Amino acid sequence: MKTANKSWLVLVIFLFMVSNISRARRWVLMLQPMGYKPKFLNSLFSIMIAYFTNLGIPRSGEFIRAGTMSKYENISFEKLMGTIVLDRIIDFISLFIVIGIALVWQRHIFYDYLLENMNLYEKLAFLKSGTAIIAMIVLLALSILVFVKRKTLLNSGIGKKITGLVKGFIDGLLAIKNIQKPWEFLFHSIVIWVMFFLMTYLCFFSFEPTSYLSAGAGLVSFMFGALGMVFPSPGGMGSYHFLVQECLYLYGIPKADGFSYAMIAYVTISLFATAFFGLLSFIMIPIYNRKRK
Repeated sequence: MKTANKSWLVLVIFLFMVSNISRARRWVLMLQPMGYKPKFLNSLFSIMIAYFTNLGIPRSGEFIRAGTMSKYENISFEKLMGTIVLDRIIDFISLFIVIGIALVWQRHIFYDYLLENMNLYEKLAFLKSGTAIIAMIVLLALSILVFVKRKTLLNSGIGKKITGLVKGFIDGLLAIKNIQKPWEFLFHSIVIWVMFFLMTYLCFFSFEPTSYLSAGAGLVSFMFGALGMVFPSPGGMGSYHFLVQECLYLYGIPKADGFSYAMIAYVTISLFATAFFGLLSFIMIPIYNRKRK
């Protein structure tokens, strides 16, 4: 961090917030078809608080995000969770698009990595093991039991509660069908992922050993880093560093320098920016909503 060019890191933080602004606006667009008109700042504050929470407890942020928005906008928690899951589904689709582009653009690098690190035969062999077969039999038996007893289960108190939760959840998922501004929705979806890519690529220039790497290397590094963040560790800690280090090694960057770059990017975005703006949002959201009353 001492040797990093701080001007590039400031730009990276700016791009990080641009992506969050687009995500907040996209969430507002998801909620409008259900008759809700949430305030943009409440959407942004809720997202930043969620990111901050994920640093401590992996995947808890989604529930915090829905709970915060529900509290300040009086929107059904279940419907909010439906839109958040939809948000994540769109992110996964976007990630697969990025992987597809990377496969074509940097196919030689990606292919070499797969040959060295992905032994599919060993992984498929697990499916033939006794443990896997027993697990599949138990799962099948439970599925048959639930199907046979479905009416009794659905008419019970817990069943009715679960049915209500699922209905609200599905309403949130189906919100995309009635998006009032589909082109704006698509625009913000593209902006989010373009900013993610630029954050990774421009961060290269902040660190001398990676400053000569190409945009193609930036795309593959971004893809590896995104996969690391998907892993259920606190804020992607560890998994992000390992995968980015492995990726940069394929481009001739020594692992020590690869780890240093990963640490610079992680500290800048996931620790400093996420913690700063998350805490700021936590402080500002009650003040903002008190002023609205």
